[in-house]
Amino acid sequence: MTAMFDAALRWLNLGAELLPCQPASKRLVAGFGPHMQHITTADGARAWFAERRCNLALVCGQGFTVLDFDNAELYSVWAAGNPEAAATYTEQTRRGAHVFFTGSGRIADIPEGAEVKQAGGVVLLAPSTVGGFVYHPVKLGAVIQPLKVGFSLLSESMEPARAVVKRAEVGGDTLSRVKSAWNTLELAQSVT
Repeated sequence: MTAMFDAALRWLNLGAELLPCQPASKRLVAGFGPHMQHITTADGARAWFAERRCNLALVCGQGFTVLDFDNAELYSVWAAGNPEAAATYTEQTRRGAHVFFTGSGRIADIPEGAEVKQAGGVVLLAPSTVGGFVYHPVKLGAVIQPLKVGFSLLSESMEPARAVVKRAEVGGDTLSRVKSAWNTLELAQSVT
């Protein structure tokens, strides 16, 4: 079969729910989404990742939390200062890294420039390709570690979360300006 299909089977064996993304893209295939249909069987994985050769994505929040760094230098600084947390399974992305943990909840101290992907979050997995870059493990053989930080559910009081949210300075890239303009937690709470 293919490396993508083999990777999909490994994630399914860990209890993950998967999504197909368009080949060479981060865009989900039409009809799939974090709250829609998920791939949970080997037959589904074969159809999407071996036959159609789609990119592979993980639905977060199904027992998995991902710390998403969009900057390789920021990830390196964080990893050097947090060697125990950084020892978990990590994949290098085109711009930074995805750091995988088992468990879910709210991380007490999110590094500025990183995002926590949980319920409803989706991240691309190795060996997906975007812009000619192939996602790959940072350290072969690393195992996903449990998240060992304090958590609370989104439905609980958001006051502690507001205290640790650090806004990006205005004037950076587009993503930084959007993140600085919107408090994602407040927005999610107002929608629910």
